[in-house]
This record gives sequence, C-alpha cells and structure tokens, in this order.
Amino acid sequence: MLLAEMEQILLGLMVLSLGTWLFLLLFWGQFWRVDQLLKPITPTTNNFTFLPRICIIIPARNEADFIDTTIKSLLLQDYPGEVNIFVVDDQSREY
Repeated sequence: MLLAEMEQILLGLMVLSLGTWLFLLLFWGQFWRVDQLLKPITPTTNNFTFLPRICIIIPARNEADFIDTTIKSLLLQDYPGEVNIFVVDDQSREY
C-alpha cells in the first residue's frame, strides 16, 4: 500500500517536472525574438526635453581618507541635468 502511494507521488512529480521543462522550452521568455518585437531606435525617441534633478546622499562615518575620492568621482559624472550632492556625517571621530 505504501509503495503504491510512493510510486504515484513519484510519477506525479515526474509529470510536473516534464511539464515545467516543456513550458520553459517552448513558451517562456523568447528573449531571442526581442529584435523582432522592439521598434527601431530613432534620434527623436531619445530626445529628452526634461531631465529630473538628481540628489546624491553620501552617508559618511570615519571616511576622511576616501570622501574626497568619492566626491571627485561624482563630480566627474556627465549627467546633463542638475545634480545635488549631500554628505551626511554620522558622528565621525575624524576631523
């Protein structure tokens, strides 16, 4: 009796696994067809008239050795919109 129930459970799991693999193989994603589904990019589709303001918050605690490198790196970014950088000191012991 117990062996028959175990065989039924095993058979059910095998059928479920086979069905899952068949679904993934035949229908899931189809990422290889993306080039056929997307519209071609033209210069007018990337013409941004409004760029949002970006606020960068840097939490810093005992970061005196690295904070200048971090800020210089952020200032070198080429975002054409407005950028605000805030450094928040969290009870540093360095002055």
